[in-house]
Amino acid sequence: MAPTHVQSLEVFAAHARSAVRTPFLPSRLGLTVFATGLLGIGFETVGGRVLAQVLENTVYTFAAVLAVFLLGTSIGAALYQRVAVRRGSIGGPPTGVCEPRALQGNPSPFMLADLLVGSSLVCLLGVVALGEAETIFKTCRSTLGDGSLAVSAAEMEVVSMVFLLPTIFMGATFSHLAQAARRKDGGVGQAAALNTFGGALAAAFFPVFLLPFIGSKWTLTLISLAYLLLVPRVSGWRWGFLAAPVVLVSALPANLHLVQVHPGGRIVKYREGVMASVAVVEDANRDRVLRVDNRFQMGGTAAAAAEYRHAHIPLLLHPAPKRALFLGLGTGITFGAASLHPTLQSDGVELVPEVVEVMRRFEPYNFAPQHKPQLKLFVADARRFVRVTSAKYDVIVADLFHPARDGAGSLYTLEHFQAIRERLAPGGLFCQWLPLHQLDEDMLRVITRTFLEVFPGGQGWLLRFNVDAPVIGLVGTVGRPHYSTKNSP
Repeated sequence: MAPTHVQSLEVFAAHARSAVRTPFLPSRLGLTVFATGLLGIGFETVGGRVLAQVLENTVYTFAAVLAVFLLGTSIGAALYQRVAVRRGSIGGPPTGVCEPRALQGNPSPFMLADLLVGSSLVCLLGVVALGEAETIFKTCRSTLGDGSLAVSAAEMEVVSMVFLLPTIFMGATFSHLAQAARRKDGGVGQAAALNTFGGALAAAFFPVFLLPFIGSKWTLTLISLAYLLLVPRVSGWRWGFLAAPVVLVSALPANLHLVQVHPGGRIVKYREGVMASVAVVEDANRDRVLRVDNRFQMGGTAAAAAEYRHAHIPLLLHPAPKRALFLGLGTGITFGAASLHPTLQSDGVELVPEVVEVMRRFEPYNFAPQHKPQLKLFVADARRFVRVTSAKYDVIVADLFHPARDGAGSLYTLEHFQAIRERLAPGGLFCQWLPLHQLDEDMLRVITRTFLEVFPGGQGWLLRFNVDAPVIGLVGTVGRPHYSTKNSP
């Protein structure tokens, strides 16, 4: 047994030395493999961000995007194999487990050119489909209905119209490049590694760096046209084929601002950021609202009187507030109302930077909080801010957090309420506003029970009499409550 064991070690060592000596892919091929991974995942992530303004944004929405992406790439790989074998562009199967035979013919560079130009074309067609995504989704919903399965089917149809053709070409292109990388001493693994590495970088590069600067339309356009830079060589009639994507750019929508605007209204300001797309929309009456990813309305000038109450009620309940914290700013109308309390210093925390950028569009209703020395703004996650700050506050006000937004659930947890209690000064007061029209009975019961575990003896305060959008505030204090009726803004 010993000689056999020694021989096995020698064979293993020989294979290890061979692996170390394995040359890397040619630079041109390696760059193309890397770039196609970068562009493919970049198109998916940015396109998904645009669809967030239209679709339901549930876990099933993102599952639909992933399913179409995987389905398209698998179809593309299968179609490429079928076409390439018929053309005789690739060799047959390996003759042994460890020693794949040499390719009978290298994949044609002209076929690669066709695939890359085709990828550019269908990606641009996907951008065109994105511009019509809202109309397509509404049509599907009206046809299929409002059931959960019907909504999922409508989302799948919209996602397929945007991503299916591009991912088919992406799958075929990678299969072609993998065949080109195939050799006796390996190469397919290197191709897969480079392609995956490019995809990993895309998820950080395009949404984080490029999208906020040039917007989704031009980011997707650059991704689509970048495929043309990878074309190996062009001759004859293919020059016309190469020019087709450039011509198609003129047919793209003017922008991808998929924001609902009522007749007579307009988009005052639109900003695309790392986390969300933010729009200030003005209606025919010149009232303005703030929309995040189109689906979430985060306050507006028509409801300014109610938003002032979000600040005044908890501040007036405290006998003598000196310092306050506001979690969630939106239009800044509630936060700005704190400036009417002359002895009060207030901090405000907003998660989305673009929301803070467009806040000045709601002046004078919000009293220009950026220019008030007694008001200080922080761009941060409210939950983390409460945990890391060492400041103590007399009053903490948590704004209306839409339960359908990602991460909103963490703002109603026992741990978050406990962290807020730790930030309250002796005799401090916490008010959590709840949108009753967006909560079902079970959810309201859970939130209230959780709140009372941290603030026993808490009370509920009605914001105003409104049956369309009723709002209550859960008010809790550190120690025995001592409410004031003497303060006034």
